[in-house]
Amino acid sequence: MRRFLLFSNLFPGRGLETHGSFIAQRSEQLARRLGLEFSVLSPVPAYPPFPGRSLALRRSRLPRREQWMGVPVCRPRYFHLPGLGLEAQARRMARGARRAFERILGEEDPVFVDAQYLYPDAVAALMLCKEKRIPCVVTARGSDVNTLARMDVVRDQLRRWLPRAHKVLAVSPALAHSLEDLVPGLQVQVAPNGVDLLRFPLVEQKGDTHLLSVGRLVPGKGAAVLVEALAGDPGLPPLLWAGGGPQRASLEKLAKSLGVKERVQFLGDVPPEEVPPFLARKGVFVFPSFGEGWPNAVQEALAAGLPVVSRAVGGIPDMVEGCSAVRLVPEAAGPGDFADAIHQVLEEDPAKMRRASLDRAKSLSWEIMLNLWAPIYEELCGGSHG
Repeated sequence: MRRFLLFSNLFPGRGLETHGSFIAQRSEQLARRLGLEFSVLSPVPAYPPFPGRSLALRRSRLPRREQWMGVPVCRPRYFHLPGLGLEAQARRMARGARRAFERILGEEDPVFVDAQYLYPDAVAALMLCKEKRIPCVVTARGSDVNTLARMDVVRDQLRRWLPRAHKVLAVSPALAHSLEDLVPGLQVQVAPNGVDLLRFPLVEQKGDTHLLSVGRLVPGKGAAVLVEALAGDPGLPPLLWAGGGPQRASLEKLAKSLGVKERVQFLGDVPPEEVPPFLARKGVFVFPSFGEGWPNAVQEALAAGLPVVSRAVGGIPDMVEGCSAVRLVPEAAGPGDFADAIHQVLEEDPAKMRRASLDRAKSLSWEIMLNLWAPIYEELCGGSHG
């Protein structure tokens, strides 16, 4: 069977089941639509065997080869230290991945390369594809444009290499516009992720009312504002947050200092298969992130029938457009703004809000989203596919 090659540092592995799970889902859905199989080339920085639980160190311990849900994954190493040598990272990634890349091309003869995340991944993939004359489609995900591309050393490389891609995609209209502004003359097409509705059966939401959220505990996800909102408003439901990260200890310390330790629970990393039951609780999904592309967490909350309170950032306003079960607060919103929006949602008819969320989720299904952008890949395969 014909194949394509996914090139991205964002892909799950043993011990990192949630790392890049949204890219794994996207690739699985695309492969099914195209009638292709795929393999994964996921370059990983080579670090000394330091102790610790940081994401970078855990990635460095992933096996060089494994089968992940039936998909062959190869993780060649390359030299890179976090925070150092950003200008050379794509070149080093390409150098470290070259041998594995050439082997996969020789053994599997992929139809195209699908590079997810612009820097260093897409730039490195384009360097390799230029040598072998194989088409490469690249996708912008969020922080690669909103954060990294603002740096001169990254923006210069994007301007040089992105015009060489067969197609440049972005997961939201806002991200596409930002990228076109950063790289003059570039044409970017919108290719959002979808949501797998079958993962979220229509069950009665159970338990006491909670505020629910999913995401890594890093400053950009904004979890501190919810802890502060609870401290300022005793009438808010308790918070359950699914996701680990380096900020967990400081957030737990903040909750204790503000007297809301008993009303805040950080659950740590939650495997993808446990997200649907987590979201099956009664309550409100709250998403305080300061910057996003097209967040799967919000789509999945809608698919679970939850009302949503979120900052109006990135692709979120487009994602939830017209949905009466969503309250958007400004990017600069503080604890009081979130508390007010949460109370507005809690005062609404729960059944009405649930129907509105589910209706919006249907318009975000994989089937509908693939209809928007899968033809770009079908063209590379020489025709349309069911």
